[in-house]
Amino acid sequence: MEEPEAILIIYAPEGIDVSEQPIERPVKGQKDFYSGKKRHTVKAQLIICALTLTILSVVVGKGRQHDFSVFKGCRLLLHPEALLLADSGYQGMHGLHQNSVLPIKKQKGKPLSAEDKAHNKALPD
Repeated sequence: MEEPEAILIIYAPEGIDVSEQPIERPVKGQKDFYSGKKRHTVKAQLIICALTLTILSVVVGKGRQHDFSVFKGCRLLLHPEALLLADSGYQGMHGLHQNSVLPIKKQKGKPLSAEDKAHNKALPD
């Protein structure tokens, strides 16, 4: 098993999100950086402490890479008791970090129930 690059031992709630930054079109390997949104980008994933707004981790990935793939690729270990707040781009996070909170996505052809809508509205922005 590979050793993690870093270990965060934080008990406070943490937030995670990815931001895309446009770049010039690369000469080689354009496909890796094409985000599908009519531009070439790199993704910057930030993990912040929700209480102090301190940046705990910054990971950069290629524009074509999915948000959750950037997280899995960074091999970062979080304390199991730390609450992780993530957006819907991190579906499947519960498999890696049990104490994570994600919005509930609508299933194809089925509207969200009132309970699911209330859960999503209760999440911090």
